[in-house]
Parts: sequence; C-alpha cells; structure tokens
Amino acid sequence: MGKAKQNKKKKGAGTPAGSKKMERFGILYPRSAGIDVGSMLMVVSYTDSRDQIHLKQFDSFTSSLNKLADLLQGEKVEIVTMESTANYWMPLHSILESRGIKVVMINPSHYRNVSARKTDINDAQWLHKLLTHGLLRESHIAPAFYQDLRQYIHERQICQDQKSDTLNRIQNTLTKMNIKFQHLISDIEGVCGMKLCG
Repeated sequence: MGKAKQNKKKKGAGTPAGSKKMERFGILYPRSAGIDVGSMLMVVSYTDSRDQIHLKQFDSFTSSLNKLADLLQGEKVEIVTMESTANYWMPLHSILESRGIKVVMINPSHYRNVSARKTDINDAQWLHKLLTHGLLRESHIAPAFYQDLRQYIHERQICQDQKSDTLNRIQNTLTKMNIKFQHLISDIEGVCGMKLCG
C-alpha cells in the first residue's frame, strides 16, 4: 500500500493538475502571400500549389505588377497581405483585386515591433507567415466608389484653396498700387470685380 502511494506521487510530481501540451498555430490560409511594397521594388513570399514557399522580386512598373499577379494566380494564391505605406500599394492593390485575389492591407506598426525584421525579404516572409496563421489585423480600405469620391472632394478643396490664395494676391497687389476696390465693390470675385480685374 505504501509503495503504490509513493509511485503515484512520483508520477504526478512536477505536473500541475489540468495541464496539457501546447498547441501549435494552425494554418488558416495555405494559399497565401506576403508582399513588401516599396517605391521601386516589390518582394513577394508565397506558397505554391505544392505547398512550397518561394521568394521573388519584381520592380514596380505596371507590366511587372501584372506579371506578379499572373504568378500568384497561376499558383492558386487566394489571399495576399501588404503593408499600407505611402501610396505605393495602390496600383498593385487594384491589379490584384481585379484578378479576384483578396488583399489584406495592414498598418506597418502592427507587426514591426518584432526585432530582426528589418530587410525587405524578412518583411515579406514575416508578413506571409503571420497571414498564413491568421495573425494580422486588417486595415479598412474604402470601396473604389468612395475612394474616387474622396479624391474628387480633395481636388475640389485644393481648387478652392488656390482660388482664395489668388484672390488675396490680387487684393494685395491692388492695394499696393493704391487701387482700393474694396471701398467700391463688396465682392472682388463677383461679376463687376472680375470685369474690373480683367
């Protein structure tokens, strides 16, 4: 009886009740790719149709971006992740989406806090790995219609600002010449004001 209790104690020693073996991260996206986007260079890490991981580089001209998209389509890649730096991602994002490939845009600050991920190659591989296991938080990208609308509104605001600057310069120039239109007409950009200035 005493020996059986001792054996039980030895077997249970050092193993807390309810403990279990650590599980490895599962693969959520087997056909995936990670792309490090640069102004002149795109580095892509992708998994091919035979589950082999490859690394390739493309320049950022439209013909090369189409070749990159052809490659990913040919290897049956379903989902791609890129970081949203400056505006360099926009042409590639548009091409990949037009081919039916889901694009996950991420904020670089969400994964760059990991050390030893400094080069373009390391970035592409790391993005690919995190995406494969579903460990990236997607940034919101507005649909194409809203992107176009936002661009029109932005351009309109620029035109309005330029108009205001031009009118201010006209007013200052007239004042320096001692031509005081502001005492004669209420609105320099009205019909009368434009006729006088023209």
